[in-house]
Amino acid sequence: MNFPWFSALTEPNAKALHRVYEEVSAALPSGFEEKHNAAGVHWVVPFSTYPPGYHCPPTQPLPFISLLGQKNHLALYHLGMYSSPDLSQDVSQRLFNELQKKPDLGKGCIRMKWGSMLPIETLQWLAVQQSPEAWIRMYEANILKK
Repeated sequence: MNFPWFSALTEPNAKALHRVYEEVSAALPSGFEEKHNAAGVHWVVPFSTYPPGYHCPPTQPLPFISLLGQKNHLALYHLGMYSSPDLSQDVSQRLFNELQKKPDLGKGCIRMKWGSMLPIETLQWLAVQQSPEAWIRMYEANILKK
């Protein structure tokens, strides 16, 4: 699949991004919807499943995972990691085991330098950890209460 924002990437980087896109997309439980914008691809809980939408702003569906090609790295943002320290710790340990080095993580972000090994097994594992319904419960319990 060719997305307009791929054109800003070199061919090797576009291939890496596409590989991660394919693997995450195939692993996600049913019920998430794919959206695109100028920044990247996003998997969301559609309004048909969660009518309140995202709290900031509620005109957007509830985000779950975003995949973006940045200047120096490929970034996967996972709001489940952001809202669950336990999940974030599990991801960190799995990434370390798969990559054999300390992963480059933010609170809800996995950064993968262009040209480096892609942690496909961990990304596939992470994608299946929450159904849309489980993500809604976690979102309401951990993010809306803040």
